[in-house]
Amino acid sequence: EGFKLRSRQIAWPRLAVLAQMIDCTCGISDRTPPLRGKTLRLVLIGTFVLAGCGARQESITRPEALDPPVSQSNPAPGIKTADPTPVPDSIKPRGDEEPIQARLSASPRRLRPGETLECSVVLNVAAPYEIHSLDALPPLFPTRLELELPSGFTVIDDWKSPVPDRSLLPDGQLAYRGEVKFVRTIRVSDDTEPGDYPLVCSVSYQACNSRHCLRPIKTSLKFTLSVAQ
Repeated sequence: EGFKLRSRQIAWPRLAVLAQMIDCTCGISDRTPPLRGKTLRLVLIGTFVLAGCGARQESITRPEALDPPVSQSNPAPGIKTADPTPVPDSIKPRGDEEPIQARLSASPRRLRPGETLECSVVLNVAAPYEIHSLDALPPLFPTRLELELPSGFTVIDDWKSPVPDRSLLPDGQLAYRGEVKFVRTIRVSDDTEPGDYPLVCSVSYQACNSRHCLRPIKTSLKFTLSVAQ
């Protein structure tokens, strides 16, 4: 009963305002015959009500009024879509006066106790520069790779590197140009506890061209390995 009373309290004032608008629009006054005035009011009120119901029904059933499907190209507001880009390796980018990009990666990133992984360091040397080989002799600055392993991880071989070329410098020693990949195998001990472990590699090198050498660079690359049960 309270709901019905509340509905009448809201509806009747609105109908009264609508009736006044109809009277002004159609020229209905006290001089208009009562039957004619009531008939006009009822007809126009009914027309407005039916038109409102039809508009409401159309807004519900029209396909274009429905929410568009959520997709990666059209995400719904407030929904954060997954980034399709894979987790990047640890990378040191080139700089304005730094022609070398360094990248540390490993495969696999997730492994079990007793398994091995390949740790890779890739140096991308921009032309016309080169870097010296791992066993370059003084006064040249050799390329150096130093792994810092967590407890339970051990290396089982030396760094594997591509065959170097002859240097562009007058001394003619061996050097690397372009993309250079160094690989080393690491083993996880059988008693290593499950969890995440940091793998760090310090990389040192000096970039030279046919005219001069830049100052030596030392950088540290790091990412996380996961050991499962």
